[in-house]
Amino acid sequence: MPEVSVGSPLRSGRVLAGVALGAYALQLAGVYWDVGWHHARGREAFWSPPHLTIYAGVTLALLAAALGMLGEGRRSGTYRPATLGPLIQLAAAPVDELWHRIFGQDVSIWSPPHLLGILGGVVGILGWILAVSPGGGRAGGGEASPGIAGALAVLLLAGALFALGEYDHDEASRGPWLYPTLTSLLAPWILVAGRGWLGRRWAGTAIAVGYTAVRWALAGAVWAGGLPWMGAPPFIVVAAYVADRVMLRAGAGLAGAAFGIAFTITDHPLAVHLSGRPWGAGAWVGTLLAAAAAGWASARLGRWLEEDSRRRTACG
Repeated sequence: MPEVSVGSPLRSGRVLAGVALGAYALQLAGVYWDVGWHHARGREAFWSPPHLTIYAGVTLALLAAALGMLGEGRRSGTYRPATLGPLIQLAAAPVDELWHRIFGQDVSIWSPPHLLGILGGVVGILGWILAVSPGGGRAGGGEASPGIAGALAVLLLAGALFALGEYDHDEASRGPWLYPTLTSLLAPWILVAGRGWLGRRWAGTAIAVGYTAVRWALAGAVWAGGLPWMGAPPFIVVAAYVADRVMLRAGAGLAGAAFGIAFTITDHPLAVHLSGRPWGAGAWVGTLLAAAAAGWASARLGRWLEEDSRRRTACG
């Protein structure tokens, strides 16, 4: 078998990362379609159109990572996380089918197979970001691709926030305590690490804006297809901007805590309007403290990832 040349598309990190970007966008569209499908029609066969869309994206992501590993050889582990992610997702598929056969239709996104699938998506996208970002592993030996890395970071945030479960698509469920705290736990690590991945001071705000646009587009597309409204996305743009501002003058932990506080305050009018449940003083104090603590911990993880990206850049 002839050896693949350095200039071959199989060795082009940008081409493969572009394929992976399309694959994860396909998956994200499929999961929101699937949620609307279940709400409108209940549980159907495993081979429903939304499931086929999701697993077409998983297969494509695995193929892109596998081609990268073939072209790379055994000298580096650039594509290993990108390969592990879709493998986790494929492992979740039969578990999900068995779960439905035993327990019937899901009453929550927080079933073990769903959480396993979300984890696989996060691992896979993160693997590609580390491979193509300015501070990453230079997939295929090529140059960094901050544009693709930025788009992947938007999908990473969308996938992570999908783990909000019913809080994401069921507006009436949004209230104090858990919803702001989970959002503050799931978002800041991506927004803070984005500074290292993209090499931009305002990367967190840009990622949040991109997420908001994608999430509204997905909700609109599902609704236009005759399925139930998927709910407004969590309003994180102002909180992301506040976190970026704090990062200019203080550490990541304070930026994450600021995100939690800012998100709780700015999303509160929308959450109360949608849920119809006003907050009392105790709920305000407890939610602000919990969201700040969650944001601090999440941002510290993001800072570690950012520093790792900068180390990769220095070594490269």
